[in-house]
Order: sequence, then C-alpha cells, then structure tokens
Amino acid sequence: MRYFITERVDVDGPEFSESGLDQIGAWVYLMSYCAAQENGGCIQGAKGRKDAFFDRSLKVARTILEQESQLWEWKEGDLIVAFYSLEAEQSYQKKRESGQRGGKKRAENLARAKAHASADALATKPNPTQSHETKEDLTQQNGTQSPPGEKASRGERDTLLKALKEVGGKGLVRDMGTGSGATLSLEDLFRKVETLKVDPQNRLRAHDIARKLWADTEGGKHLGGAPVKDLQAVLMTRLQAEGVIRKKRR
Repeated sequence: MRYFITERVDVDGPEFSESGLDQIGAWVYLMSYCAAQENGGCIQGAKGRKDAFFDRSLKVARTILEQESQLWEWKEGDLIVAFYSLEAEQSYQKKRESGQRGGKKRAENLARAKAHASADALATKPNPTQSHETKEDLTQQNGTQSPPGEKASRGERDTLLKALKEVGGKGLVRDMGTGSGATLSLEDLFRKVETLKVDPQNRLRAHDIARKLWADTEGGKHLGGAPVKDLQAVLMTRLQAEGVIRKKRR
C-alpha cells in the first residue's frame, strides 16, 4: 500500500500515552514496512532474521523490538504490529484489482475499435482505375452517344444513364451533374466518415450509422417515401443526433 491508516482513537489511547517516544517511532517504521509488504501487520519469522534485516528493512534495532511494548508483540517468532488495519489493506487491494481490470478492459475496447476502423478503411479504399475503366468500356459499348462537340439529346442522356446503372458506372454519373442522393454509394459514406475528426470508437459508431442509413434509404434513394436529395447531409444530421459529432455554432 502507498499509505497506512490508523484511527485517532487508537493513537489517543493508553498504549501510546504510556509508551516512550523511541517505541512510538519504532511503531511508525513497523507500520510503514507492513503497509509496503501488505502482510496484514504480521512480520513472519522475524525472530530468526539477522540484525541487518532490522537495521535496513525495518529501520529499528533488534534490541528495541525485543523490549516489552504495548505497540507490538512476539508470537512464536513472528512480530505482530498493534493497530494495523487489515480491513484497510483488503479494501485497498480490492480497489487496485478493480482499477487494473477496468484499465485492461478499456485498453481492449480501444484496440478493438482501432482494429475495426482499420479494417473498414481498407475495405472502403477506392480503386483509382475503376471510374476510368468504366467510362472507357461504356464509350466502346454504347453506340447511342452523340458525335464529339454535339450536345446529347434528352433521350440519349436517359439511355446512357440507364446503361451506366446496369454496369455500375457511378463515377461517370457524378461527373454529369445528377443529384447526390441517388449517385452516392455506401463506400462514399464510409469515405465521408473517414474525414471526420473523431476518436476510433465514435468512428466505428459512425460506420454503423452509415450502414443503417444506407438500408433505411433503400440504397440512398428514398427516405420516408420522399427522394433523397443529399445523402451525405442526411448522414451528418444522424451523426449529430447520435452524438458522434457536434453541431457547428453559428
């Protein structure tokens, strides 16, 4: 223990008032040693220890402790220190063990949150060649495009958008300026989460909220029967409502 506890009523009792200052000083050193060892106030086998143990460890000469005193006693070679609080020692040990378990649990949770965040970041890392390849393939396959320099008609545009949706050409749809709600993907929401300045545990919560939002909006299309115009804005609103991020003050 880092300290020892003694009730004031004990110090004010006859055991101290009838003891000399040399014995009271020796008792303080004995209490300090027992608290450090957490031995319950009993120095086992002290009778058979060498004089160096008394001088260096207990800091009390053997001759003083062999004197009769009301502040300690000898029992079968063991030195028993009076007024040592075994209850205080046990309480200290329980608090220390509880703190160690709590610290270990917090460290495990933090490590697990970091591992999940790293896994999500790797899983949602964009492929820089995907958008380019999609555009190139559609250019070769789609024969309804207008010649270079000629503005596409509404019918040609609708045909091109339909073809893009069938092959997953999300990157080109965004380039053509359509609304953000229908063109964002779940990976886009994850990338938005990665830009937030939050701790690993809240980042993990943000990923879960993004997944649920994607399911609630039927893939970023409708929410409550109405079309989603800005899916990222809806995500930020949910993150604020869940306490993951704070609202900006105006």
